[in-house]
Amino acid sequence: MTKLEAATQRYFAYGSNMWIEQMHERCPHAIPVGPARLDGYRFLINGDGYATIVEDKESFTYGIEWLLSPSDEIALDGYEGVIRSFYTKTTLPIHAPQGNTRQAMVYIASNNTPGPPARGYLVKILTGARAFKLPAAYQDFLKRFQNHS
Repeated sequence: MTKLEAATQRYFAYGSNMWIEQMHERCPHAIPVGPARLDGYRFLINGDGYATIVEDKESFTYGIEWLLSPSDEIALDGYEGVIRSFYTKTTLPIHAPQGNTRQAMVYIASNNTPGPPARGYLVKILTGARAFKLPAAYQDFLKRFQNHS
């Protein structure tokens, strides 16, 4: 079975899972599709020091769309602490640069109180944003979270 045949779940990563090295370590069958945008949600670093999104009709969040195998999804559930309710999973519409919209799995943290990023965490997010060429203005927005550490 090829990686593409194994990949069945669309996943929208907006935090450290944008970093390709981390994703390939956690999810060996994951295939990056490319940049995408989630409308109606704002990115923030929560009080635990990790990324989440909160509903905000005036905002949007950029991230990376991935295709995951069932075993990749199980692994991510573990990393994201779904069983311990650190993050919950939902399905939301994302928009690709070509204009097409599709449904993707998204993890949202239970803690949505703002806080400083965990040590070294923001570097992973910025590395992924740069590697996938997210818009420069959005990368600048992400860099502002460095001032909160």
